[in-house]
Amino acid sequence: MRNPETDRLVTDRLTLEFPASGMAARLLAYRQLNRDHLRPWEPERPTEFYTIEAMEGQLDRMRRQVEEQTAAHWLIYAHDSGNIIGVCSFTNIVRGPFQACHLGFSLGGDYQGKGLMHEALAAAISQVFEVHKLHRIMANYQPTNHRSEKYCADWASNGKAWPRNT
Repeated sequence: MRNPETDRLVTDRLTLEFPASGMAARLLAYRQLNRDHLRPWEPERPTEFYTIEAMEGQLDRMRRQVEEQTAAHWLIYAHDSGNIIGVCSFTNIVRGPFQACHLGFSLGGDYQGKGLMHEALAAAISQVFEVHKLHRIMANYQPTNHRSEKYCADWASNGKAWPRNT
């Protein structure tokens, strides 16, 4: 799944990059800053999760999944700050006739309601369909996460439905 030409995606306001060494401190800053914001939608995290070592391990797992072609992960950076403001992941990739994956995403609390996740996922989803040749993206969300619910419903109602019509 690794393709140097698509490891980095650039939109009007964002840069999406595949995980690489040297990103642990910025990923940790994102996780710490958004710990309370993401708490309702993520699994309970032990204190050890919020360490450089844990972030290095997470980045290693993400890179390994990309190399094994079982996932595509992008860290989302804002052009105006250079900070990680979100993450989007296409995981559990199934090849063969199904050509499908699961979508997971998070966005920092200070960046909600600005259309940034829509912008990021538009670029990433295009890559997943066009470059990685998947046919279907399945997105699950917590029923209490109304922003994610609205996002998924908006995509489907605007003719950008998952699965892709091929």
